[in-house]
Amino acid sequence: MSLAATSPLIANWIEKGLEWRYFWNPIIRPTTIPAKGQLQIPSSEYTFTAPEGTLLSLSAGFYHPKCGWRVETDREFDTGTTFTVNNAYSQGVVNQPYGVFVTAPPATPTGYYLITLYKEINWVNWMRLYLVNTDTIAHRCFGYAYWVAYLTKTRDKTEEKES
Repeated sequence: MSLAATSPLIANWIEKGLEWRYFWNPIIRPTTIPAKGQLQIPSSEYTFTAPEGTLLSLSAGFYHPKCGWRVETDREFDTGTTFTVNNAYSQGVVNQPYGVFVTAPPATPTGYYLITLYKEINWVNWMRLYLVNTDTIAHRCFGYAYWVAYLTKTRDKTEEKES
């Protein structure tokens, strides 16, 4: 299976004959996010590491709109609390420039909020993912899923990515 048609980075890896892998992880298990806090996923203190990688998709469902997800990379990229359901709507970041889609009532049952990244975020060396809660009380996430692709070996200097 290939996402080369939708991922310029994966297309570059394929074109250069580089070895790469997918990592897909759906979790349908409710978890509590502390008040004004975050939980690192897939587990506490986990960092994705590879010479290069791309977060192809990240989706999470919550029982409250002040919850969402956070992406942090070594390229001084940190979404912070931008991608909570309520912030994505109020700040107008739905769809552009990040490729984020929010689904909330009445499109979902009352009390269910979903936020999904569908435009890749590229990273080098490391990336961290979190579930976040900006409210003053703890809230539940009822599930999440992410899809990551990464190089298994560092590129040779002659294979440097064309930007």
